[in-house]
Amino acid sequence: MNITATAHKWVQGWELYLDGEPATQVATLDKAEQQIRDYLDTVDPGTDHSDWNVTIVPEIGALYEEVTAARQATEEATTASVRAAAQARAAARHLREAGFSVTDSAAILRVSRGRVSQLVNSGPGPDRTSLSDEVREKFRGRTALTGLIPQGSQMLWQGPGRDRG
Repeated sequence: MNITATAHKWVQGWELYLDGEPATQVATLDKAEQQIRDYLDTVDPGTDHSDWNVTIVPEIGALYEEVTAARQATEEATTASVRAAAQARAAARHLREAGFSVTDSAAILRVSRGRVSQLVNSGPGPDRTSLSDEVREKFRGRTALTGLIPQGSQMLWQGPGRDRG
């Protein structure tokens, strides 16, 4: 069950309203959700309110819009950060699979060599697979790729005259 309470600031803390009617009071907003459950348990003791989804909406005027915009921007930044991390992991893996050294991969990604190793060995990522044959062919002859054999998320060197199978 979902229930929304409106919180109005007053000198002693916050007055909590349900359906436009004052229901209970609380000193600080962090205790408002439990206070609403306690109030509901008092007026309806036969119902278990412990798993109800209680939303507290503080009446703070124009600041509410500012707070809402800030929370949304934070959520979007978090989502973008997660997406960027996944892309960095995939790019590092693909560079290494294409035969670029850790040092060259670090220069291309503009990170340290240690960070390249972290990215390649970290997970989970959306792309933990080897490069496609098309990408592998694109780099063939321009890198040391011709002696590399995919092994999971790493490429192993097979020198000239060695068995590649």
